[in-house]
Amino acid sequence: MVCTAGRTIYDRFIRDNHFYPHTPSGEDDVKDIRKAKFFLRDCGYIKFRQGRYSITKKGSTLAESFYPVTFYLEILHYFVNKYNWLYSTRYNETMRFIQISAPFCFYIIKMKADNFISGEELGGVYLRAFPSLAEGSNKKYGNLMIVSGFSYIFIHEIAFYLGLLDARGGRKIIPGDFEYRSTDLFREVFQWKV
Repeated sequence: MVCTAGRTIYDRFIRDNHFYPHTPSGEDDVKDIRKAKFFLRDCGYIKFRQGRYSITKKGSTLAESFYPVTFYLEILHYFVNKYNWLYSTRYNETMRFIQISAPFCFYIIKMKADNFISGEELGGVYLRAFPSLAEGSNKKYGNLMIVSGFSYIFIHEIAFYLGLLDARGGRKIIPGDFEYRSTDLFREVFQWKV
């Protein structure tokens, strides 16, 4: 069952845009499923006992009385504040600053992504705000590291994943080829008093 679900989700939602069109052997081979499972487990909706996952009392309550707005805000809080953005990337610890500066990252979307704009341009805005990050990350490729890291770690893996950005163009493995713009959901969730 687990292998079938992972393959079905991969084939339906991911395969066409994925750079390495391999067939997953299970749900842990599909990054989006793995991230959702982390959220459900870490927030107490499912538990892992004796080699199997099962729904918890909190998960049953959610299934019985589902409030989408409340649930989405919990998802957002988890992925912004608890989930390790560097997990499953090859970026070094210097890049953790992107997660620490999350409010500013979202502010960049507000200010620059009303219309489609490349992930690279958004990363450039971030780099101009924090130029010292480039110096601390890699002497030769610091600027490129920060711009591509911001584009991949924040724009693609967090904001786009959470439905806060629309995307067009590119392939999933090369997020810099995408152009992004803020969604109605972004404008509903974030109310700015700046």
